[in-house]
Amino acid sequence: MKKGILVLLLLWISAPTLQAQEDDLALYCAKIVQEKDFNKSVVYKSPPTNEIVFSRFMKKGKPIYMVHLKKIERLKEAGYGATILLENGIRIHKHLKVSIRITDDKEFEHYVHFVLEDADRELLKNNLITDVVLHKISFVVQKPEKYQAYLKCIEKMP
Repeated sequence: MKKGILVLLLLWISAPTLQAQEDDLALYCAKIVQEKDFNKSVVYKSPPTNEIVFSRFMKKGKPIYMVHLKKIERLKEAGYGATILLENGIRIHKHLKVSIRITDDKEFEHYVHFVLEDADRELLKNNLITDVVLHKISFVVQKPEKYQAYLKCIEKMP
C-alpha cells in the first residue's frame, strides 16, 4: 500500500515537469519551417539562422534526416572534417570537405551537411551537443537543448 501511494505521489509531483517539457517542445516545434525542394517534395527544417540546422525530407517513401553545420569566421580555414561532440563524450565524426563561401560582410562561412544515420540521430536525441568542430574551427554550442528539441520536432512532422 505504501509503495502504491509513493508511486502516485511521484507521478503527481512529476506531472507539472512533464507538462512543462511538452510545452517547451511545442514552442520549438512551432519554429519548424516547411519548404518545397526542387522536386516539389516537402522539406522540414529547424530555423535556418542557427549554426546547426536539422532537416527531413522523403526519398522513395523513406524519411532522410540531415544536419547542416556552419560557422562564420574572419579567417579562411579550408580542409576536411566535421565533428559533433556530445555531453556523454561520444563524437559523431564525418570526414567531409568543409565548404566555404564569402558572406556579404566579407567573412568566411564554413559549412558542411550530411545525412544522419539512425544511430547518430538516436545519440543526438538522447544527448546534448556541447561543441562542433569544422576542420580547425571549433565552437561551443549555446542552448543545446533547443537543437535536441528541433530534431525531436522534425521527427514528429507528418
